Order: sequence, then structure tokens, then C-alpha cells
Amino acid sequence: MHTFNQHKVKDTAQAILRHVNRYAITVTEAVAHLPLFHGSAEQAEHSLRTLVTDQKLHTTWLYRGRRCYFRTIGRQPAADCPETRWCDEPNRLSEETKIRHFAMLSFCCLASRQRIRLTTHELARLMPERNAGHLAGQYYFHPSSPAVFGFLRVDMGGIGRWDRILSKCLDDARGHAYSPHWKPFIEAGQFEITLATSLPQKAERLVRALQDLSSPPGVPIRIAAMPELMNLISPPPE
Repeated sequence: MHTFNQHKVKDTAQAILRHVNRYAITVTEAVAHLPLFHGSAEQAEHSLRTLVTDQKLHTTWLYRGRRCYFRTIGRQPAADCPETRWCDEPNRLSEETKIRHFAMLSFCCLASRQRIRLTTHELARLMPERNAGHLAGQYYFHPSSPAVFGFLRVDMGGIGRWDRILSKCLDDARGHAYSPHWKPFIEAGQFEITLATSLPQKAERLVRALQDLSSPPGVPIRIAAMPELMNLISPPPE
């Protein structure tokens, strides 16, 4: 029994570290959704805290009252982490980094429809002749048959101007429509652009605005409302 438990602890630790390498940060609920945890937030929290104790993960506040976990090598992100702008303090993340990473984590792991973030290595196989650079962490896929790929744009402006972020989304759509790497997927109906915004009211306005704009054929632009992002973008006063 002791040997079995050791194997189980090792397996759960490896599963969490692979998950964190893919999404850069995580929260207890996302880890609980991993198959080995069967939805148990208590077991997920215990395993996360053990990895922090073993110095394989760092933890910090995602926002007041909610913690997140991430993996680092010294002061640099893990090898496949898409962002390189970290705070000077080794156990803290910049606010912009947290927003972008948590948006992708929420979109993929905490939504009713499960998706998977593309790692830089997976993206390189799809785009072998192009370096996606700072945009590498913004791609995902839905593991359907055939798979549907997507690009996630995060609205960082809270209640700011909707037309600017929508313009960026249209630029994203045009850029991918003219890309030889994505053109076959677009023609097959296997590519989409998603805009993640925090306010449901803003999401509704963006949906209405999109109806009056012309986006490239075959590149649907979807709007995802993530109210929890507001806790990071515009936290309440203490």
C-alpha cells in the first residue's frame, strides 16, 4: 500500500507540473478537473501545497482572496511558459501576466466547453517556418474530430473603449486569414478568434457591434464573458 501511495503521489505531482507548464499558472479548481483528482478540490489543494513545500511551485495572490500557483526556474519562467515578463520578486507575477494567463486558463479549463492551450512546441509544428513570438501563448484548440484551433485575444481595458479591442480582433482575423499556415484550417472551418472580456454587458455590446462589421470569410469571431477577470483588471478597494 505504501508503494502504491508513493506512485500515486508521483503521478499526481507530474500531472500538475505538466498542467502548469502548459498554462503557466493554475488555480485549485483547474487542477481538480484533472482526471487523477476526479473533481476533488481538497485533494488538488493538498497536492498543490505539497509542491509549494517541495519548492517545485510558487504561490501568490491571483487577487485578494484567491491564490494561484506557477512554476519557475530561478527568476525565469519554465521552459514552455509563453511569457517572459516577470516581476523582480521571484514569487510574484506581473498583473498583466496574471490577467493573460488566467484568461487562457479559465477559457480552457474552467468553462463548460473544455479546450487546451497550445504549447510553443505544438504551435511550432503547425507553423514550422514562423516564430509566433509573444503571441505564442494565445493559441488553443478544441479536441474535437477534427480539432478546431483558435486565437484568444484578452480585453485588458475593463470598462474601456470597446471599439479599440474590436479593431484588434479584426486585425487578428485578417492576419490569420492571410497566413499560409492557417489558411487550410480556415477553409475547413477549423479556426476561430475569441475575445475574452470581463463584463457581460460589454460582451453583448461587442456581439452587436460585430454584426455591423466585416470580418474575413471563414474566420468567426466569438465573444466570451469572464466576470472573474474584473477582480484582476479592476479590483475593489481594500
